[in-house]
Amino acid sequence: MVGQSTDSLAKQYAPVFRVAAGSFRALRPSERKSIRESRLRVRPARARETPAEIAKRTSSSWDAEGVAIANGVELTDRFDASWPVKLALAQPYTRRSR
Repeated sequence: MVGQSTDSLAKQYAPVFRVAAGSFRALRPSERKSIRESRLRVRPARARETPAEIAKRTSSSWDAEGVAIANGVELTDRFDASWPVKLALAQPYTRRSR
């Protein structure tokens, strides 16, 4: 944790900051498994599918407006069959190597 304050406030709140920083711990495996993240993915549209319809069908993390904005279309536009549509799809968290 990082913070900035005046000397007097830092001295006043130092015990609280130490307790808060000391409360951090590694995640348990069950906690790590429960974390979900949204990732940008491309999925083919069905013929005449709207942003709202593909968002619902794919369980996108984005609503219809988000799908429309990401794909440069209007909410009422319809995609051609197999048109590649950008979506945010939830998936289990995957730890990245550093």
